[in-house]
Amino acid sequence: MRSSLQLKDRIWLDLKIYRKSFLGSDAIAWLTSELNGDVDAALEKGNALIEMGYCYHVCRAHYFEVGGGTLYYYWNEDVLRAKGTSEEMVKMVKMKKRVERVEDEREEMERSVNEALFRVVVLEERLRVLENLVVAGSIVVVGLIGVLSLGLNGEETLKRKVLMIFFGAGVSYAIYGKMGRDVASIGGELETSESYGGEGSAERGEDFLVAKAMRRKVTGIFKAAEAPIEQREVVPAVETWPHRPIFICDDRSGSLPLGVPFEFETELFKGKCLIRIRGVKSDDEESDAKYFEGRQRRFQAIVQGQFKEEIPLTDLLTGHAFARPLKNLPPKWLLGVAERLIKRLAPSTVVELRKKANPRAFSLLGATSQVLRIDQPGQEPDIRHHDIEEENSCLGGKFSSGKVTSMRRKKRLTSHSKGLSYDTKSVYTFDFYQHLLDASQYELDLGVKRVKLANALDGQPLQILAVTRDGREAWKFQLWHEALLRSETAR
Repeated sequence: MRSSLQLKDRIWLDLKIYRKSFLGSDAIAWLTSELNGDVDAALEKGNALIEMGYCYHVCRAHYFEVGGGTLYYYWNEDVLRAKGTSEEMVKMVKMKKRVERVEDEREEMERSVNEALFRVVVLEERLRVLENLVVAGSIVVVGLIGVLSLGLNGEETLKRKVLMIFFGAGVSYAIYGKMGRDVASIGGELETSESYGGEGSAERGEDFLVAKAMRRKVTGIFKAAEAPIEQREVVPAVETWPHRPIFICDDRSGSLPLGVPFEFETELFKGKCLIRIRGVKSDDEESDAKYFEGRQRRFQAIVQGQFKEEIPLTDLLTGHAFARPLKNLPPKWLLGVAERLIKRLAPSTVVELRKKANPRAFSLLGATSQVLRIDQPGQEPDIRHHDIEEENSCLGGKFSSGKVTSMRRKKRLTSHSKGLSYDTKSVYTFDFYQHLLDASQYELDLGVKRVKLANALDGQPLQILAVTRDGREAWKFQLWHEALLRSETAR
């Protein structure tokens, strides 16, 4: 095969010379002729050569592709010289498997570190809860002593009522958290009530007024938590979803594919996207199975394309934004743990999930993507490949060496991204993957607890989102799950 392929110096659009390279299309054509015209078999054999290290793309960004006439490849002379020594080849195969195993162990170790960090934050939060319980206990004791000292006769009713509220607020604060704060505010509500001190108050009794106000306050809390979720008109019937229980869409079209790339265009970006979800029916199940095999990952979204205008790195964010308040959130202490954990892992993150208006969670796009790759047009990798390598040297400055890893890039961009911009000439590849989001169940796996997302989102879907600080969207895809609509159909 080697003698049949023409080696020569070739020039690409970037005017860089690739010496003694050969065309990928020539390699596939030769293999196809040797395999009786079977193109698929030729691709498999050719990519096996790349996997074994016999040859490689000049930028190590591509496997062999059909029609890859403009893709240049090198022979690996070191491997070819050792070709006749079977012992050397066996060692090389073992080394490759060892590297893959180390990479898997690294991912597992990273997950263990995150879980350990989570447990540390949990312990810190429990200490804070214990401190609050001590304070609440003191409130209860003082209130109880005051109530007992006043007795239960009809005298000094105002003081007795205030101390009763004081006592009840302490107990509720210790047990129910938010409800305690609401009950503690009943005193103010009673003072502004027309019935307080008015006609009939003596007949009804002060205790009746306290009970009535408390019932009104507590009933309001539970009604707010149990409000029905309405089905969104933009979502078709669940029975028609091609990837049930998941439905992927944008604001303009119907269902988007899973497991295969699709093209899109917005006012800021033009490109393509590929979404993979473990445990959900895919349009390319074989490829998805290979991608997830041996990995802890449960979700991947990879976006590739070009920006239509220059955007500062500090202005482009990713995350989730919602129009209505979130409901049935986990306990405040647990949500606080999650927020603090996220901020430790990504200091630039803005987490405001308890806001009544437009709750959100955002971080810098460039500091969040697990892989960031910047290429000249025509040199970008195929997003269907299972391993996209980091390439951030085009950012310049400290990145120009080409040796900045993904982890270091995240840390640097979190605190040193001023002056850097996404340009309009390069092709950007953003690869997002994680193991915390179990999209098939619509749950967040925090290691020590699984959080059901549908209970909190009030019928609002998660998003695959990139947006500027002034609200313009580079891309936005909605990730629905039938659990979001289940409460509606059950009524």
